[in-house]
Amino acid sequence: MLGFLGALKSETSFLFKQMKVKSSDHDSSCHILQGSYRGRAIVLVTSGMGKALAEHAARRALDRYPISLLISIGFAGALTDALDIGDIVLGSSLQTQRDVSRETAGQLRFVLDESTRSVVADALTRSGVSFHPAAGATVPDIICDSEAKTALASASGAQFADMESYWLAAIASERSVPFVTLRTISDTKQRGLLPFTQMMRPDGQWKGKETARYFLQHPRHLLQLLRLGAEVHRATNSLKNAIEGLVDGLVEGERP
Repeated sequence: MLGFLGALKSETSFLFKQMKVKSSDHDSSCHILQGSYRGRAIVLVTSGMGKALAEHAARRALDRYPISLLISIGFAGALTDALDIGDIVLGSSLQTQRDVSRETAGQLRFVLDESTRSVVADALTRSGVSFHPAAGATVPDIICDSEAKTALASASGAQFADMESYWLAAIASERSVPFVTLRTISDTKQRGLLPFTQMMRPDGQWKGKETARYFLQHPRHLLQLLRLGAEVHRATNSLKNAIEGLVDGLVEGERP
């Protein structure tokens, strides 16, 4: 059984729309659907953003379902100019701060299992999906400006950033469950972002008052929001195609 885990509904809704749901399980922070997708049994988990929610959702899913491969999916920010909107990255290694509240605390690093990555890479290639093997950095907040992306890239050597994959990899390793992270680039290295964590709850829902206040103070940023919406749509379509290709490629690879 494949387990797909994304932080936000915008990262998992395309799978929900296409899967045949057999059962659901949820609590105050995460939502788990069990069913089938393109001929494979899957579990689809929407966790909420960040370390604590991702860890909670992963443990709940792994406790309740016989997941044979856990796949972290969703958006990622580029830390190199070589990655563009909609590019697919397959994580080769992941790192994070030892203590996310202290920048000087040092790095924790995870080299992802080569045999698992090879199976996923072969499935993607078999389906004609282009992807970039890349090192990732898991961060505690959305990186909103290009200067911060440049600093993180310089300090870590990472090529993309997200907010959950390292912690999911650690839990999967504890359970001896194969793990990969497959992400779509939603913002380039040079592109600035709006301070979404000020305006959004961890589940991705907008904070009404905070959002209204922000755009009243920064009305020109509404155009930036529209542009970002178009780029997220492009990135989502790319991820959808990659997941379709992955599942089809895995099914094809299992045929005698």
